[in-house]
Amino acid sequence: MTARQIGVLGFSVVLALSACDPGYVYRPVGWEPQGSEWTKYFDGIGLSTLGLWGIVGDTDILPTFDVTNTTDHIFVLQNAELLVEENSYAANIAGKKAKWRTVEPHSSRSLTIYWEFDDVAVDVLGERPIAVLEFTVAGAARRIEITFTRAE
Repeated sequence: MTARQIGVLGFSVVLALSACDPGYVYRPVGWEPQGSEWTKYFDGIGLSTLGLWGIVGDTDILPTFDVTNTTDHIFVLQNAELLVEENSYAANIAGKKAKWRTVEPHSSRSLTIYWEFDDVAVDVLGERPIAVLEFTVAGAARRIEITFTRAE
């Protein structure tokens, strides 16, 4: 390598390292760790997630919940919201059609939820955000509140 190539390579490495923003992670309170995910079962419905995470400066979050439906009935995610202090943020659920929000009996599917904010996400989330998932199983409405805390 020439001195110029070494200089360009060194500059590229420094530039790449300095461009990395710090991240943040919130984990669900009371859930069992399973590798890098957190898992909890609610009457035959298992949920696993990496939590709420992102890069400081982002104005949105896109958590994914892996849903395991061990029941004999169809699971359909109907709605999601995020409660932070006195504010409520409605979610955009990937897939407007029910088929994208449906988990058949005895199967699993990943569902992504999208929240966008007017401010930096980590500032909006505060200390203990609560994600509320509303869904139906066998046509019966159910609601789960998931409290998150900032991971160390």
